[in-house]
Amino acid sequence: MLAVPLMAGDRALGVLKLYTTRIREFGDQEVKFIEAVANLSAIALENATLHEALQTEYDLMMAHKYRLDDN
Repeated sequence: MLAVPLMAGDRALGVLKLYTTRIREFGDQEVKFIEAVANLSAIALENATLHEALQTEYDLMMAHKYRLDDN
């Protein structure tokens, strides 16, 4: 098994775990590749979280604007 953290800056978002059907050592190139995949995954997760927060803020602002326009 190989476990690599999903990091967004100093914050851990999760762990990427790889399992094999047999016990083996992962080579340096394999570890570097999986670390790159983990880094890209963390960026995608962080972007999705930020997008969701931005969408929520936008929805709240639009609801507030419509309430102001009704008065």
